[in-house]
Amino acid sequence: MTGNVAGVPASRATALDYMERALAILRTLDGNSAKSVEHLVEAIDAAMPAPLAKMTADETELTWQMSYVAQRVFQLHNKYEMTFEQIAQRLGITADQAREHLDYVEMIINAPPPTKDV
Repeated sequence: MTGNVAGVPASRATALDYMERALAILRTLDGNSAKSVEHLVEAIDAAMPAPLAKMTADETELTWQMSYVAQRVFQLHNKYEMTFEQIAQRLGITADQAREHLDYVEMIINAPPPTKDV
């Protein structure tokens, strides 16, 4: 079940898997769960090894507007360099789905800004 990451003991990886699943459930609830989602994301990040990369403010803002799965795929892949197989195990999706979500997020992030018609 675990999407184990280098440097994370198996028991912690299992706990992280359950936390990710809880996060997915909280994200589907009404807007009253926003603070809980924020706290759980912070707890997951605190339990992970130090991020290997920082997300820019623009990347963070854009990903918060996307689906939970797309957002988490991007964060786990870019911040922690998890493989598609690890991400798939962690989020309960296939490696191909993880790859598709990452492709979608990167397409949105790398899209040129809209131009204003004058």
